[in-house]
Amino acid sequence: MPFDNLPSEPPEVILLRRAQRILRNPYRWWKSGWHDNGAVPSSFCLLSALGLASDAPGWLIQHRKMLPVEKQAARLLVRQLPKHGLRRFQTVRGRLIAFNDNSATTHAMVMELFDRAIASASVKELAL
Repeated sequence: MPFDNLPSEPPEVILLRRAQRILRNPYRWWKSGWHDNGAVPSSFCLLSALGLASDAPGWLIQHRKMLPVEKQAARLLVRQLPKHGLRRFQTVRGRLIAFNDNSATTHAMVMELFDRAIASASVKELAL
């Protein structure tokens, strides 16, 4: 069929879209802390939304090792962060935590970050 070989989105973009859908409602975005009561939370930070969206085993564990697709998605997000103020954190995880938990960060800013990361990956994909 003529449309059988159309390129699909890269897995990290699909993951970003899933995580963004999880956080779309402002009441589902969690800021400044980690759920650690043993129950599945109803709100999520950037990192836990990526973990949930990836269906990673143990995604609720705070210091678990990220799946490769999560790392790629996280890198796409970090590349879209403001250049000032977050460089002191050396890890991708640390930069995302700092952005998510910053007192100046709003839900709208988190959604815009996802939009920019998805758009930048899509543009890069089209260029290939």
